[in-house]
Amino acid sequence: MVTAVGSLDATVTTHFRDVLLTEIGLRPQAVIADLSRVDFCSAQSLRVLLEASAEAHAAGVPCAVVSDQRALQRPVTVLGVDHVLQLHRDLRAAQSWLTALRLVEESA
Repeated sequence: MVTAVGSLDATVTTHFRDVLLTEIGLRPQAVIADLSRVDFCSAQSLRVLLEASAEAHAAGVPCAVVSDQRALQRPVTVLGVDHVLQLHRDLRAAQSWLTALRLVEESA
């Protein structure tokens, strides 16, 4: 799990990208980006999330994002990328989604 707190702005974007991509590169069973305590998400940071999600998908690693904060919910919805990012309101919902996804994959 990758956890961020505070503002995801230009000062942290590179580090945020590096941490996410490093985690995905380890090929875990799943990656959860816990952004439930993020109060600002720049467009650049949102792009990092989209890139990381695509990278995880290509690597076969399910990726979920956790946030009920308007700072992330609103741009994801307004930009129409909610079909790309697996955005969940809390950690329990993300874990449930990942469990259900795993069960579906195992039964296929």
